[in-house]
Amino acid sequence: MANRRASITQAEISRALKATRDAGYDIARIEIDPHAGLKIIIGGADAPFAPNEWDKVLELN
Repeated sequence: MANRRASITQAEISRALKATRDAGYDIARIEIDPHAGLKIIIGGADAPFAPNEWDKVLELN
């Protein structure tokens, strides 16, 4: 079975992350979705944290 082409390449991710840093933003996390593409969530240590509903169930808070 042949490998399929990557929907998002490492070069595209690197370019996007570098551009975000060069613009002066702190990167909180990145999300890669094969259909929606690349999402870069910006924010620093002072960014508000939105707890997940499962944090209470799993007692992670």
